[in-house]
Amino acid sequence: MNFNFDSLTTDTSSFLMDDLSSDEMAVVGVSFELPGANTWEALWGQLTGQRDNIKTFPKKRHNDLSSYLKRIRFGENNFVRGGYIDEIDKFDYAYFRLSPKEASLMDPHQRMFLETAWSALEDAGYGGKALSGKRVGVYIGHSGFSPFSYFRMLMDICPDEMAMSFAGNLPAVIASRISYLLDLRGPGMLIDTTCSSSLVALHTACQAIRNGECDAALVGSAKLSIVPQTTDMRVGVESSDGKTRTFDTASDGTGNGEGVIAVMIKPLSRAVADRDHIYAVIKGSAVNQDGSSIGLTAPNAAAQEDVIVRAWQNAGVEAESISYMEAHGTGTRLGDPIEIDGMKRAFGRYTKRKQFCAVGSVKTNMGHLDHAAGLAGLLKVIAALKYKELPPNVHFERPNPEIAFEQSPVYVLDEARAWTTVEGVPRRGGVSAFGLSGTNCHVVVEEAPKSEESPQSPGPHLLTLSAKGAEGLGVLISRYALALETLSGEDAGAICSTTNTGRGHYTHRLAIMGADREALLERLRELSKQGPGAWSGADVWYGESSVQAEAERSLREA
Repeated sequence: MNFNFDSLTTDTSSFLMDDLSSDEMAVVGVSFELPGANTWEALWGQLTGQRDNIKTFPKKRHNDLSSYLKRIRFGENNFVRGGYIDEIDKFDYAYFRLSPKEASLMDPHQRMFLETAWSALEDAGYGGKALSGKRVGVYIGHSGFSPFSYFRMLMDICPDEMAMSFAGNLPAVIASRISYLLDLRGPGMLIDTTCSSSLVALHTACQAIRNGECDAALVGSAKLSIVPQTTDMRVGVESSDGKTRTFDTASDGTGNGEGVIAVMIKPLSRAVADRDHIYAVIKGSAVNQDGSSIGLTAPNAAAQEDVIVRAWQNAGVEAESISYMEAHGTGTRLGDPIEIDGMKRAFGRYTKRKQFCAVGSVKTNMGHLDHAAGLAGLLKVIAALKYKELPPNVHFERPNPEIAFEQSPVYVLDEARAWTTVEGVPRRGGVSAFGLSGTNCHVVVEEAPKSEESPQSPGPHLLTLSAKGAEGLGVLISRYALALETLSGEDAGAICSTTNTGRGHYTHRLAIMGADREALLERLRELSKQGPGAWSGADVWYGESSVQAEAERSLREA
């Protein structure tokens, strides 16, 4: 039994499915690093607090780049504001069996996605060697275009090390490195359709599982601005101040954002049978192309209508059962009215109801994540399903006059609302991603089915935690203490089962014996206030694996 303590919802009002289709996919593991948020609580705080994370380029990253920019005579004082991650240089190379030299030559996209993918698998309860030799695919949405890549920096700084740095900067290796480390045997590929890349990767992964090419898949994307865009490098769609005002009359373009996201999916029927924690269900999806439109990079309302309708058909759902649409929402004067027109056309095929479906865009919170944008939208919908609330659109004050919302089936939220649903119908939402390349994707997302009540396992229970170092183990102790506080009444046996078998076992190890959840929580609280020297005692054992410790020391000293 797999039990996810980080994200468990104890709300028993979730929809209960009687017939679980093998075509539906369950999201069973999630990890992300977004501007100002790498936990659900932080992300939800941004969404419901109507905050954006648009800011100046972080000072530390600015300092890291300073000498390089002077070397190539590139101005550094006019970087655009955006949704930036504070640090992208931290990486525990020994954790992934890499030498410090090899790690330093790896593109940060590879480094950060490796960490995020690893966390997503552990979040799903399949850490360590649980997936070794299994047919697990890896599907990455990534657009390799960038005027300033990490590889270009290496060519300027250390041209003699190009041979050693090649694999660490090859975009396709973003997908294959995690497969190599964990011995995953499913397909591994990188998909580039520009802004729709990560959502197309999710669609492709779902299709691959249905076709029998793999049994489960890791889907992800990483978008970082190694050298940020400057105010004199605009391409015509950027907002004046870095903020994205989707659907608002003041919208004048899209802002830039960064993010690294990974999700693990598997067939819903299998996830329920395995008693995995399920974040949400991928009910269905569709992909198409704009074809001939008013311009090569201009959106096409008819194509957007078609991809939404075909996604509904693939999912087998009625249009009126969709109560939220996560829009692509670039905040451009051309794109926003066309996108609402596409939605209006799609709904209009099946219903004449007006303003019954909420619409919003996460780009108003963190900017446009380019090829990672689709998965960022998926995260927002999953968070809304988790908290059963629809968050408001940031920077929405007056509707764009080019959009007749009063005659549309959708309306823009200007404040948070409970996500209610008709009895017997699960909460359902849609996620759109439209690529500059003309490739469009729409995914139908549904709340997880209600899990069956399971009897409490009799004690005593053994909870095992481990980390690469004592400091990391201390952080883990505190996290588990906070998590167990929210799991009143949950099965302690299930919690221990996942920690003991679903996560890796590392150098510094701790074991706690307890009769029930309350006893385990009490000991965790005590340990979180103490240092490693006090981590041994009654019903608590702490030690360091000498074999693993020696191997790691050798690698760190290499």
